[in-house]
Amino acid sequence: MVIGGFVSKADEIYLWLKEQFARDAISIGDRLPSEPELARQFSTSRPLVRQALARLVHESLVETRQGKGSYRSARLSDHTEAVSSDIAVVLPNLSDYIYPELVEAAGTAIRKGGFQALFACSEGSAEVESEILTQFFTRNIGGLIISPICPGPNQILPNLALLHHIKTAGVPILLLDHEASGFSSLFLDDYEAGRQAARYLYERGHRHCTVCWREGHRPFYFRAQGYIDELKHLNNPRDPVYIDELLLPNGPEAGWYKLMREYVLQRQGSTYHAATRGQLNKSQSQLPLAVFCANDTMALALRRIALELGLQIPQDLSLIGFDDSPLVRLREIDLTSFRYPSRYLGERAVDLLFDQITNRTFGPCYTIKIMPPLIERSSVWSELMKEPL
Repeated sequence: MVIGGFVSKADEIYLWLKEQFARDAISIGDRLPSEPELARQFSTSRPLVRQALARLVHESLVETRQGKGSYRSARLSDHTEAVSSDIAVVLPNLSDYIYPELVEAAGTAIRKGGFQALFACSEGSAEVESEILTQFFTRNIGGLIISPICPGPNQILPNLALLHHIKTAGVPILLLDHEASGFSSLFLDDYEAGRQAARYLYERGHRHCTVCWREGHRPFYFRAQGYIDELKHLNNPRDPVYIDELLLPNGPEAGWYKLMREYVLQRQGSTYHAATRGQLNKSQSQLPLAVFCANDTMALALRRIALELGLQIPQDLSLIGFDDSPLVRLREIDLTSFRYPSRYLGERAVDLLFDQITNRTFGPCYTIKIMPPLIERSSVWSELMKEPL
């Protein structure tokens, strides 16, 4: 792809090979120079060589034979229609804080690979997702990256059969934020992140620990479950841990307000402390309630309600969020949160998809889990340090 007169190394390799084919310097059935040879010839990296080869494979001009290299194709695609150079990316939301960087990174990587990026929003609806997938399939897309709709951990993806149909037709697919048999997947280790949040609070003396989450998004479930399981593991009769859940309705933030407010009032009221203080030692009873929220939106809503009630963060309420959104990084908020690596996930997803396109590999599938880092700020109280972290 030429942008403003600039030809990338991947484009240079791609155009050079097309020229070799046109002059028949590389005949049909001949083996192409190897990836290392092309990388040395053009003073570039092997990933850029693979991008050039991926375009040629996509155009049915080159075929890759496992363990033998790449060859000039002896025939055109079996498809009755030419496959487009479009890569589709389907996400539940395009404007939510975790997605803009992912969209930008994926779009850039797709264009650098010589393809065009098509983005679509499923709006959290399985029906909308089905319509989008059907439309993209009729366009003969060259590949699909999708964060599929899945309401619960034990539920089958609503459009799993459609995804299998698209894959069977020869379209490479990469799943984001989910795992399903027969597909390459890239997702965060949400369960382990929940466990880490529990240990983080426990090690700082907290024994009143709550998880705030909502149904309808499988990663939220695993974050909450990991948190609860780890606290149960840490609990013992001589040092009891009180575990609670604040389960929010599956809907807009406005529907959370009353439930959150009532919860904070109940847990910070004198009746609650009188009932539990006799079961805890002095240092534990003086610690604030600790809440791990399944995303930053929940944490910020809970924080706002606590401040409206005259409480302080972290003196009265310790908070951990998830995603490390731009707002939580502001000095006046300074929320401890797990970082959702949006840009890395966008780039890595495209890289894994291109690997399928280049090598025509539809199995074995990749299953890659990433542990999100916890970014420590001042929203968690430490009894050991006697000051906010």
